[in-house]
Amino acid sequence: MRALHIVKEDPTKTIDNPIISESKFEKAQTQLSSYLAQIKETKDKSGFEAHEVVIVRLVNALGQAALLDVLSHYDVSTDIITIGEQTYRQTHKAPKEYQTAFGPVEIVRNVYANRK
Repeated sequence: MRALHIVKEDPTKTIDNPIISESKFEKAQTQLSSYLAQIKETKDKSGFEAHEVVIVRLVNALGQAALLDVLSHYDVSTDIITIGEQTYRQTHKAPKEYQTAFGPVEIVRNVYANRK
């Protein structure tokens, strides 16, 4: 059984090159690139507002995909967590939705409880 002791420090201190979930991030990036290429190829002159709505939706999907991996990185995955005198044990996993500037992002998090 592993134990984790929480130490607060700057989480960005050791980040040189963030790793982003390639599957969702690359999919969103490809969709955005494809849409922009489609507009250029067809010389589509439809309303600016229609393109703006699609581009904002695609950029938000790209941001959500990037933040999904970042948020998942902060989840603790261990059997036991000790904070000061308190010991917490992993009980189950549960979905958690976070509101971000790009829209809601849902990740599955580990849930811990203090059993006294």
